[in-house]
Amino acid sequence: MINIKKLLPLILIVSLSFIQCNKPAKIIPIEETQDTLLIEQKAFTIISEKGINVINDSLCQEVFIPFDEPVKYCQLNKNLFLYGKYYYEFNTASFVLNKIGVIPDAEHIVFIPEGRIILLKNSVIMNSRYNQYTLLSNEMSLVNIWINPFHKYVYALDSLGYLYSVDYERRILRKKIFTGTIKKINFFRYGSRIYLNLDNSFLICDFETLNIIYKKNTSVINFTEVPLKNLAIIQSLPNAIEGISSIDYKTVFHLSFGDTINDIKSNGDSLFLLLSNKGEVSLFSGNKKIKQLETVSPVSRILLFDDNHLIYQNEHIYAYDMLTDTTVLLSKKANALYAFAFEAPDSIPKNIKTQDKINYIEEIEKKIKKKTYYSVQLHSFTNITSAKNSMKKDKDAIMKQSVFIKKALVKKKDYYRVYAGKFNSQEEADALRELLLKMGYTNDIFVTAIYYENIIK
Repeated sequence: MINIKKLLPLILIVSLSFIQCNKPAKIIPIEETQDTLLIEQKAFTIISEKGINVINDSLCQEVFIPFDEPVKYCQLNKNLFLYGKYYYEFNTASFVLNKIGVIPDAEHIVFIPEGRIILLKNSVIMNSRYNQYTLLSNEMSLVNIWINPFHKYVYALDSLGYLYSVDYERRILRKKIFTGTIKKINFFRYGSRIYLNLDNSFLICDFETLNIIYKKNTSVINFTEVPLKNLAIIQSLPNAIEGISSIDYKTVFHLSFGDTINDIKSNGDSLFLLLSNKGEVSLFSGNKKIKQLETVSPVSRILLFDDNHLIYQNEHIYAYDMLTDTTVLLSKKANALYAFAFEAPDSIPKNIKTQDKINYIEEIEKKIKKKTYYSVQLHSFTNITSAKNSMKKDKDAIMKQSVFIKKALVKKKDYYRVYAGKFNSQEEADALRELLLKMGYTNDIFVTAIYYENIIK
């Protein structure tokens, strides 16, 4: 779940010369919007030398914003941050690009909603709009920093190979461990687990304590995660993958192939893709191959894979619709590509005047805000019976807080999510999460804002 501001609907529709969209807009009077279904939608953001191009779920262009200068770096963290000579913030709810300021002289910079975190030679500085804090000061020089996109943590690596975990909200150094050179860091399971690819080993660590949950005594080539299947997919050899259980971290399956595997991508739910050295893309569920995708030409790189789309690159950027087996040219060139989700009413007025649109959005925001609370999401199921069974166990364990199920519609598929607590502030929900962790719940649970309607008791 995301910030309330991201509940703003998409209101700008621009014709795209190479895509035809014939889906008519459905008009809803404002007085009827309280019963409008909230669904999760996704937008694809293509960053090219010319500007930002936002494509919606139907592969129609929403808006194009040109750049005044070449962009060297991009980072998605709730909003999209970009910089060249200056740095910019692209609001992923309103699609507005704001120039923030001049890039400071620093070794590395990561952007957060509160400001930016800057790596200097021997220190990590948090620079907000009004204050500046030193998060970490070290005798040894620091060589890199990473931001956790799901939790308010930053990680710094020094020249000796020690990794530091810092809570930048509370400005507390949580842990320091020796890792050696880090080739790559990924954040999975809502950022509660960190995947570290090192020179001679592969680690899965807790995001706060950096405690090692799983270790493989070899460096890996590719890795991804399939949360609903409780699987981590790891490629250690050029032509083989193994599925590791995310519960007990034992090997579930091992698959070998006659061709080199170039990449692995998961849709985050239950499926994953394999890209071979020949440019062929195959779709898997667990250790079973579902189909081989019929792309228009050999694929050189998988950029993004979600429930319905494979966005890939060879000479140009293409989107392959897996439901219809059709391919659309999205862009001739791209420096980066991101996808961000938001919640919006499934029916949005699109042919009314600008001021009326603004009034409509304000009405929607007011109604949503009145019924939005903070809760701790415990589980997510595709089966209502499993969700109810889990809810009963959670109610027995969590005596003083409400436990409930809320149905979510994602890409026309039903999910049943189990929540605990109903709070007006995030701090109260955070306190409940800390208590649940002490009770034995795993780090997969997380605090989120929810629209408190259509609750399944």
